[in-house]
Amino acid sequence: MSNGGGTRLYRVIHHQPINVRDELELSSRSVRRLEPGTVFSVTEARLNAEGLLRLRVPDGWVSEQIRSAFGVPAEYIVEPVVARRRQKISFYRVVHTEPINIREGLELSSPSVRQLEPGSIFKVSDRRLNAEGLMRLRTADGWVSERNRSALGVPAECIVEPAVAPEGVGTFFYRVTHGEALGVGAGLSVASPCVRRLRPGAVFRAAERRLSPEGPMRLRVADGWVSEQLRHADGSPPDVLLEPAVAPEGVGAFHYRVAHAEDVPVRAGPEPDAPVVRWLRPGSVFNAAERRLGAEGAMQVRVEDGWVSEQLCGAEGLPAQFLLEAAAAAEGRGVFLYRVVHTVPIHVRSGLELSSPSVRMIRPGTTFRASQRRWNAEGLMRLQVEDGWCSERSRSAEGLAAEFLVESAGSPA
Repeated sequence: MSNGGGTRLYRVIHHQPINVRDELELSSRSVRRLEPGTVFSVTEARLNAEGLLRLRVPDGWVSEQIRSAFGVPAEYIVEPVVARRRQKISFYRVVHTEPINIREGLELSSPSVRQLEPGSIFKVSDRRLNAEGLMRLRTADGWVSERNRSALGVPAECIVEPAVAPEGVGTFFYRVTHGEALGVGAGLSVASPCVRRLRPGAVFRAAERRLSPEGPMRLRVADGWVSEQLRHADGSPPDVLLEPAVAPEGVGAFHYRVAHAEDVPVRAGPEPDAPVVRWLRPGSVFNAAERRLGAEGAMQVRVEDGWVSEQLCGAEGLPAQFLLEAAAAAEGRGVFLYRVVHTVPIHVRSGLELSSPSVRMIRPGTTFRASQRRWNAEGLMRLQVEDGWCSERSRSAEGLAAEFLVESAGSPA
């Protein structure tokens, strides 16, 4: 009896090392031993002449169970490796050669609501083991299995895999979603020395995505490389450390610069197939009055005569490199005139940081003079006025710079 197809991971759970033998039968020669806790790859499961299920490893065969004194299978000495349950948004791709079922409930006995075609990318919000020990993935309308179930009732080959965007050069913004600070390595290799750390929640710009020699996707920042995922020693699906940092939808006053190397289309509507009405050249600065998520997940910004996409759509249908960046002038001293364009009064605070006390408010439409522009510790541009500091932009719930509160009011007389 054979159960082939795909690679599965197992862990040694016996309290003593177990034998890898060169043939299917237990009478064959032992070639090495696997220590307790070892994780190993299996390409085939087959019953031997004694009725023991044997697992094929690169250099031999391992038993799934001990043989009792009566010659029948007894306690398990290995177990399938199952990733830890997690509840957060991630993307997966169907790698099975046939469509897979989305079922209404966690168990395989629940009715199928639809199927996902091979190569499809889908969003997952939860991972949970069902009663049969299969890891199930929560989609918008049901549950999908991470692996097939073999004829023996155990998890078999993976039918989905995490969907990672491809390598590329461009402008990308990310937010650290990991619970701990991430190291920025000096080189592409995961083993390269750490030059600094990015704290949880930090938003940063990357200029390139490239696979490291060890496999994880790495992102190039100004002074090094950051990993997109954390791989586990037990071979379980990796934890995603970052997410694209996209400010929320909303209406307001936004200023953008075209960061793409080629012209960017302005379309008549937010749909990706809406007709092009004109083009924005690289480096162009423009105003937008609204941000809205498009049908394909890329943020669209509304300009006077149409809509512009904030990101390219990758070959796999996922938002990819950024076409636009926030157009904020640099730090510096001088004489600057601004007008409040926010609909409610804005704070003048005594210090550079938002935690400093408010000393007064500036009403909508008011024109004021600033003598300095400076970034604060949170990455917000602050403007120094006579008695304190005010912000150029609001801060979103995610901690990102959001809509503009003020606009340039021209040169002083």
